[in-house]
Amino acid sequence: MGGPSPERAEPATVLPGRDGGSVTAEAEHVGDGPSTILAAVDGSVTSLRAGGYAAGLARRQGARLVVVHVATRPALAGPAVETLRAHRKRQAA
Repeated sequence: MGGPSPERAEPATVLPGRDGGSVTAEAEHVGDGPSTILAAVDGSVTSLRAGGYAAGLARRQGARLVVVHVATRPALAGPAVETLRAHRKRQAA
């Protein structure tokens, strides 16, 4: 009456679980989480693991994954280095 009869229902997809058990694909509730997931990655092991987790979460939730690569620069990078060199030349003269 309310849904498909048991003999017509498609079998559940069984996936291996983390602790040796199993998980059915239907156990994942798609669409009730965030629509966009942001992951910041800087190349460290921890950030790469977090990025992998975010990718799996986005896949399961049907969400968009936005990855931001974070790079650090030394405090005296770029124009500041040139300014410091010019200052040192003036002091030496």
